[in-house]
Amino acid sequence: MATSILIHDWCGHPFTFDLSKELAGRGFSVHHVYTLASGGPKAAIVQAPDSLVVHHVDVDPIQKSRFVTRWFQDRAYGARVARIVDRVQPDVLISANTPLEAQRRILAACRGNNIPFIFWQQDIISIAARSILTKKNPVLGALVGGYFYQLEKKMLRQSKRVVVIADEFKEIITGWGIAPDKIDVIANWAPIAEIPVLTKQNAFAEQHNLRDKIVVLYSGTMGMKHNPKMISRLASFFADDDRIQFVVATDGVGWRVLNEHQQHLNLRNLLLLPLQPFEIFPQVLASADIVLVLLEKDAGIFSVPSKVWSGFCAARPTLLAAPASNLAARLTRDIGAGLVVAPDDFDGAAAAIMDLARHAQKRESMGANARRYAEEHFTIHKVAARFEQVIRDAESENK
Repeated sequence: MATSILIHDWCGHPFTFDLSKELAGRGFSVHHVYTLASGGPKAAIVQAPDSLVVHHVDVDPIQKSRFVTRWFQDRAYGARVARIVDRVQPDVLISANTPLEAQRRILAACRGNNIPFIFWQQDIISIAARSILTKKNPVLGALVGGYFYQLEKKMLRQSKRVVVIADEFKEIITGWGIAPDKIDVIANWAPIAEIPVLTKQNAFAEQHNLRDKIVVLYSGTMGMKHNPKMISRLASFFADDDRIQFVVATDGVGWRVLNEHQQHLNLRNLLLLPLQPFEIFPQVLASADIVLVLLEKDAGIFSVPSKVWSGFCAARPTLLAAPASNLAARLTRDIGAGLVVAPDDFDGAAAAIMDLARHAQKRESMGANARRYAEEHFTIHKVAARFEQVIRDAESENK
């Protein structure tokens, strides 16, 4: 069994830090590496056990909308993490949510030090890049997408193990020639121990006068694979309904777009906030009657929105505007944890909000189904046991 593990998460998500804490508690010496520069929700890095060392890579905020600048930033960031790898010399390294240029530098450091590298694939980045960039510039999208496809495929082949979050991802990359027996499917989760079920009578709801409203909440990253226009259209549609309040806690491009829409349309029923600290995140979720999750049609192929799992922990029903074939959409529908509409189905989304707003018992039943699923599947010791096996396999294959 490995004694030293480095878990690198460019995004700094709560669930990856959840894994680091659990593995440290199981006797591993764990180094957890992340950056605040990536934006988006971050874990509450507190009360770490003695066997867990946290490394924050302090770099300038990533310029996500400036492609050339971003390319150089990713390379520089990867070099910074590679230096940590050289210094720490872990027995195994797991890297998640990482831009491909940065991932390449980290993988090279592992190969140079004979450290087995586990590629934790949260998104299929080459497909995402081609999809997003092609909408702006078809020629650039094809060129960059092709470059990233070759790079991602090469790194997957060079990795000792690959962890994907959905069976659909495994099907895609096995089609690229990645050996099926080196791929493990471990679905994402949310840190259920840190997201208890709370009532709407909490400080966050009181502060923002939400207790007597039907709150439709969007909380988390809102980037190019999401559709902020859907929220502003819905808020405009329900502008005359005093019961319904839209609350959005986000950052980056999504916040800027919604801020412009809010001012232009005078959307008084849209409360636009920055991302909230994870310490009060359970209160934010508890203020919601409906958790809204958005995912564009093309993104359904390469992404699974983890926002859904936080709503499950909080026992709140989800309204998911996403492709029906997406894992989160299928699961939400199959277990009766919410309603699913197509990404561009505005009428369907509005009807779903009206339906859930009118039927408190339906909201309660769906929320209970969601929490039940979270309690059965998000227990960290079960998840960590799966990762322990992956770690052992990577070590064994590196001998």
